[in-house]
Amino acid sequence: LAVLVSMLYAVKQAEDDDVDVAIFLEDDAMPFAREDDEPGKWKKEFDEVLREWPTNSAALFLGMHSISTHHPVDLHARVNLLRHGYGAYAIAVRKAHLGCIRDYLQYTLLNPLDSRCLIYNHDIAWWKSDRLFGSQAPAYVATPLLVDHGEGYSLTWNGIRGVESDWMGRPDYWNIYTYETSDRRWADAFYDVFQRVVVSGILLLALTKIYKQLKTKPRFTRLAAH
Repeated sequence: LAVLVSMLYAVKQAEDDDVDVAIFLEDDAMPFAREDDEPGKWKKEFDEVLREWPTNSAALFLGMHSISTHHPVDLHARVNLLRHGYGAYAIAVRKAHLGCIRDYLQYTLLNPLDSRCLIYNHDIAWWKSDRLFGSQAPAYVATPLLVDHGEGYSLTWNGIRGVESDWMGRPDYWNIYTYETSDRRWADAFYDVFQRVVVSGILLLALTKIYKQLKTKPRFTRLAAH
């Protein structure tokens, strides 16, 4: 919830600042550490990525994990068309699309029980939205990744992030095994069903309680005639 609210405020600030491209970084996001690092190299790579980022794209993910692309990864391109991934710790958004993302974040904040919002998990839910990252304004991922997610305690992970993560410190996302393809689709489908069952169960309990209250007739004490 805190991450969602913080990003919403950041998007509004970017709109007020009237920037052409807004870059959103979580406080523990950091450039990948590389042995051949030299002053200015990261900035040079970032500029190259921006130049190859298609102008019709709404968002460019500079770092994320469990990545799936629409096509086989092109290692000669600096960006690849993104189908799905996790994480919202390093994103670039064009000015024209800030309003759309702001509206979506506001809806997610105000409608946590909507099965499409996944109870504030906006970095997962927005891949299921027909209003974001569609064919008219797709999302891309930097190739290789430019931003890493630092180790530390995470409420999302309910522990120290990085202890069992094979993706941290790895800009070469195409070499990291993910359970995309059939496994992830089955996992996502199961999660969707589970989410809908939970929401439906809550609504059913509430309606049942209301029905019982309405069905119960008030009892009146008969007064003896004098």
